[in-house]
Amino acid sequence: MIGKRKSFKRAIPAFGLVLVASLALGAIGVASASAATQHWYVGGTKLAEGTPTSVTMKGTTIFALGWTYGGANYEVQCTSQKAEGQIENPVGGGAGTDYGSSFNLSGCTVTKNLPAKLYCTIENGEILMGTNGLTTEFEGKTAVNFSPYGSYFTGVFFEGGKCPLSGLGSIHLNGSFTGIANSATSSLDFTKTSSALLFGGNAATLIGTSKLETTSGQTVTVAP
Repeated sequence: MIGKRKSFKRAIPAFGLVLVASLALGAIGVASASAATQHWYVGGTKLAEGTPTSVTMKGTTIFALGWTYGGANYEVQCTSQKAEGQIENPVGGGAGTDYGSSFNLSGCTVTKNLPAKLYCTIENGEILMGTNGLTTEFEGKTAVNFSPYGSYFTGVFFEGGKCPLSGLGSIHLNGSFTGIANSATSSLDFTKTSSALLFGGNAATLIGTSKLETTSGQTVTVAP
């Protein structure tokens, strides 16, 4: 759990459709429907299958990561966010992928919400996460779900500070987080409800907005 090495173990992303099944009580049989498969669009045009394209993400808001541990609530607020990776619509028409990606936050302040005499803050924290992404739907909206390379996100790194958190080096996060696509602004909105993160068995949330574009500056959007 404790570590300070800034390296990520890569894993092959999973491909496929998100299936939604419904069961009608009193009816014979099961009716199932498939959610629309989502793909990448660059500059308004669907990205050709099997064409990896380098992209970046840059935060347009303050990002906030929150969790509960040992009966205390923690919140990390970060002033800068950036990410890079490669998107691709796989051959065969599967959901679009984002692989070899980083998702990094910097300029982070960590606050421990305890009584005043125990209150402490760490400045200049850094969150370094290696991710795989898959286009999907979230509550009927186009979205991108980010999962870790391995079994967990590498975590949160701290330098200096007198708060007990500074001795952790890193905090491993399980689960995933989802960015809801906004085609009008070529951005992804990460919300409390779209977070599916866990720390120590407790729910954790990642909130913020990030603009998505190719390294040459073209817009990147998600659509069926």
